Amino acid sequence: MTSRTRGLQGFGFTACLLGMILLVSGLEWLPAGARPPGTEAGLESVADVWPQHWDLFAAEPEAPVTTATMVAADGGLTPVGQLQASTVSAGGLGRGAAARFVELGDLRNQVDGAAWSDCAALSPADCVAAALRRPPVARANPTAHPAVCGHVLLAVLSPRRWTADTADWTHQWKILRAVNTLVSCGGGR
Repeated sequence: MTSRTRGLQGFGFTACLLGMILLVSGLEWLPAGARPPGTEAGLESVADVWPQHWDLFAAEPEAPVTTATMVAADGGLTPVGQLQASTVSAGGLGRGAAARFVELGDLRNQVDGAAWSDCAALSPADCVAAALRRPPVARANPTAHPAVCGHVLLAVLSPRRWTADTADWTHQWKILRAVNTLVSCGGGR
């Protein structure tokens, strides 16, 4: 077998593999009634092992996102990492980052509407300052393996960056609302 033949075989295999992936991912976008019979079970099986369950792009790209920032005793702020495809999450294969989104969503849902600072008309820095001036709201983190504990600033962000209002906001996401919290976790953490 010549190197040219091996090269053609490798190219053919790669093209076939990519074509199959394209076909299967295309089936995911079809309505359930339009899919060929028998593909539903196969898609569910593949979705269990495929990173992000086949959602390679955000289903709702403009949906607000909840974030957490740890507040130190000296007032310093440290954002809690949430990258889906970081080295910590094995390039997106780990489920820890996805679990963090659920954990933050649970904490967000525990806070009453009156406790939140409305930041619609504020810059990000002014919003953070306004939220931290309010007394912290005590909440318990019910997660089995909590990652967010202690003095935490929860914020709901809009992925739409502000470019029309002021040039200062073009590099930051717009904070819609924020709340100052004290999150307790099991085991004295």
